[in-house]
Amino acid sequence: MPTVIEHRRRCGSLALFLVVMPLFGVDLMLPAMPVFGRELGAGVPATQATLSVFALGFALMHLILGPLADRYGRRPCLIAGLALYTAASIACALAESIEMLIAARAVQALGAGSGPLIARAVIRDVYGAEGAGRMMGFVMAFFGTGAIVTPIVGGLLVDTLGWQSCFYVAGVYGAIMLAAVTLLLPETLPQRAPGAARAALGKGFFVLLGDRRFIVVTASGCLIASAMFCWISGSSFAIQDVFGQSATMHGVLYAATVAGFVLMSLVTARLAPRLGSYRVLGIGTLIAATGGALGLGLALGLGTELTLFAMLAAVSLMAMGHGFCLPQSMAASVAPFPHLAATASALFGFLQYGFNSVVVMLSGTLYDGTALPMLAIVASLTASGALLYALFRPHND
Repeated sequence: MPTVIEHRRRCGSLALFLVVMPLFGVDLMLPAMPVFGRELGAGVPATQATLSVFALGFALMHLILGPLADRYGRRPCLIAGLALYTAASIACALAESIEMLIAARAVQALGAGSGPLIARAVIRDVYGAEGAGRMMGFVMAFFGTGAIVTPIVGGLLVDTLGWQSCFYVAGVYGAIMLAAVTLLLPETLPQRAPGAARAALGKGFFVLLGDRRFIVVTASGCLIASAMFCWISGSSFAIQDVFGQSATMHGVLYAATVAGFVLMSLVTARLAPRLGSYRVLGIGTLIAATGGALGLGLALGLGTELTLFAMLAAVSLMAMGHGFCLPQSMAASVAPFPHLAATASALFGFLQYGFNSVVVMLSGTLYDGTALPMLAIVASLTASGALLYALFRPHND
């Protein structure tokens, strides 16, 4: 029998690699989007639809799988999701039209949703409420490191092997994780967890939506996360089309903006045990809003001309605030609800990626060949997140 420390290390290690699954469905594909859009004869809105449908499918899977994972266990739900993700990733690579690719992406997203959802619940299961905030800081730092690496790899794959290779790589990653979970992940669902039956029926969603501790931190965190996702979805067009850079250079420059997210996620892992998740989250919303306002000001020509590196500087500041917000909003949304851990994780993920899907569609619709619409959306979301949290923040941890 493994010791408690060994059990935590095994579950925590697998959770790290499960949390980064969306990177293989989003960040790895970013340099490929303008390329497969041209090759499949699709305009910018249709090309961005491959990302918005991924975000929507990812969100919907959370609503389906969260209550099931609280009722029937983490392992079976995760294994089913990983199998679906692997098969759909290969289908994406084989798509011969933008319509086929959009359909395959929707199915891929359903499978991808199982990874981070179950990972957050597993972290709550094995680390408890007090350890979850610290662990989520490390987890999101690992996620951010992956977000630095994957677009660089994606750019190299696109420039050397074509856009389809990105989806083949995603399929291989899914297969590896499927084998690892099947062989190594124990069931972490607390036995006879009170409220599990209620969660299975979906009633836990209404409990959470009526609890200020959940809804305020989730809404604020999701607004900031959607601002980051607006940059994620629009970065390839801004860097490649607006400023004329290559797919490989896009990967490098985009990764540079994520570096601040990684650094601040590590900082929150140190700060959360001392200041509490609520206070750290508040700091993050202010930093993100400052970056959003700076980017919009530059785009409007206030102070100086919007250059590539000026845009990257503003977005990087926003990403630093996001590094404060995301891990602590995730931890704070789940920590008070041990009997609804997977359901809380699911609802957080649904709202996060539901916001994301709307933001991507709006950004694609408003795209006018400049970075202004994207930066205006980023500024609006970050300001809204900071204002909401300042007005309705829950009591201290």
